[in-house]
Amino acid sequence: MERKNTKPAPSLESAIVIGYSVGLRTILGVGSQAMSNVAGKYVGKEIALLFKSNVKDLGDVERVLRVFGDLKLEETDNQIVARISNCKICPKRVGSYEFEGTACPWGGILLGFLEECFGKSLSMNVKLKPGEVCEIVLKES
Repeated sequence: MERKNTKPAPSLESAIVIGYSVGLRTILGVGSQAMSNVAGKYVGKEIALLFKSNVKDLGDVERVLRVFGDLKLEETDNQIVARISNCKICPKRVGSYEFEGTACPWGGILLGFLEECFGKSLSMNVKLKPGEVCEIVLKES
């Protein structure tokens, strides 16, 4: 799989996540989103272990995870709605890779991070729109 251009990722973190996501897509094909969710969940748990003692509310979650893009979290009706814009880990928008479907770890990263920090079991519904605003809805399961 080739890139449309050679502009580098904006950070080391971005380059690692984009490369990993494209690698999953290359190996797994169209079904790679499910694997990206699972792998992302463990990334989120590992990040949470680094920052857990400093995370008290959703504002803290936004501050920690902003390294991956502009994250806005809103809690309503027993759910958390996450909106991501200016994503720094999108293999399509930032990495300039062209392929069918998605290979985005954002949903898994959020799920793992929130579960580890707040001790809740969550489920998610992901609406990915590469290059636009993506939405992830998390609910207690």
